[in-house]
Amino acid sequence: MSPGFLKHAKRSDSRPAESFFGYLTGFLGYFTSAVEIPVQKLGESMVLAGLKQLKEKSNKTIFVSNKEALNLN
Repeated sequence: MSPGFLKHAKRSDSRPAESFFGYLTGFLGYFTSAVEIPVQKLGESMVLAGLKQLKEKSNKTIFVSNKEALNLN
């Protein structure tokens, strides 16, 4: 997976540039799903993609876009 900006990431330290970028990607997120993804949704999609590979007994690398990860159920 190659996620965009990790939305709702909990950090122990202050990251002003990341905070600014979060506002920017939040705005851009109204127009495209390619710029950010909530951390929880990213984790869920990684687990689902892994389970799919186990079910198919596949060792190949798969790539999942933000849009695909947001739509995985």
